[in-house]
Amino acid sequence: FLRDDTEVRRLDAAALRAACAERTVTVDDPYYETRRSYRVCPLRAVIEQGFGMPLTALDDHDVVFRALDGYARPATTAQLAEDGAWLAFSDASLPDGFAPMGRKALDPGPFYVVWTGDGKNNPHVYPWPYQLATIELVHLERRWPHIAPAGLPDDAPAWAGFGIFRRECIACHAVNGEGGTVGPDLNVPQSVVAFGLNGLKRADPDFYAAYVMNYVLG
Repeated sequence: FLRDDTEVRRLDAAALRAACAERTVTVDDPYYETRRSYRVCPLRAVIEQGFGMPLTALDDHDVVFRALDGYARPATTAQLAEDGAWLAFSDASLPDGFAPMGRKALDPGPFYVVWTGDGKNNPHVYPWPYQLATIELVHLERRWPHIAPAGLPDDAPAWAGFGIFRRECIACHAVNGEGGTVGPDLNVPQSVVAFGLNGLKRADPDFYAAYVMNYVLG
């Protein structure tokens, strides 16, 4: 558990399971594309155990779930306070660990965030990070000051775009060299919305492939 880049606590699965009310839940899993049951602890209890204070005391922070491969999915404390958020330790049908996930047969361990409840199996809206290694408390706009459209009024369209980027893109992508590290930067060396090559438009299915080939692969 990190707070503003400083480690505040380190807990393994055994310690977390001993500290929380472990149970089994069944979810509509978007990555396995089927219903699956997991041994879990309430995510809220895990966060409170890790940082040593109630989730409500962390309202001025964003929570970032960082995976083993560098994927970093932010979420607000308000969203994580909703019912239905769980930290999975293992598949309930196995003695330990998880079944292989997807065509690449990934291991979702050591931890996997899952959700129960209507409409909460959409990973574009609710965080479902797997291979979770670290939970961080940060101020996104302080950590990465060049990702937000500073100086514009609150009702400017750029703020709506920033909200989409923050919710759906920053886990993988950067803007102005700040943010995710898994995918290409969306503004450097050229904004993805300004990019054009051989007449391709954003609606063209080859647009983003061309952007990556041109600016990332060279």
